[in-house]
Amino acid sequence: MNVLMNQETKHIESESDLLIMMKNNDVAAFDYLYDQYSSLLFGMALQSGASSNDAETILQTTFQYIWYSIQLYHYQCVPFKIWVIRIHLNSMKEFSESKSKIQITSDDFVISQETTTEMISVV
Repeated sequence: MNVLMNQETKHIESESDLLIMMKNNDVAAFDYLYDQYSSLLFGMALQSGASSNDAETILQTTFQYIWYSIQLYHYQCVPFKIWVIRIHLNSMKEFSESKSKIQITSDDFVISQETTTEMISVV
């Protein structure tokens, strides 16, 4: 991963350097992470059937979770890329479940007999 992020930031020698920077809340490191993974993750969301807008929402959720939980990541447990993909898969699953929970039932509407009669007479 020998990559110079940009002229104002540090040189990243390895993934461990990136993780150290991220764990220190280095925004440039997160920008770099986004640049490296966003296309892959966005494509995964689209392939799962999400619209472009939904894929953007899922992507945002994924990176927010990474930002807030990076301190929990331990390299010995799982490679970083796999950890990122797992977070993304969970974000896609949660998004899908939240969309499917939005159902309208008859309990949501109270239609009186008068309203029904008025609706029928209009037709």
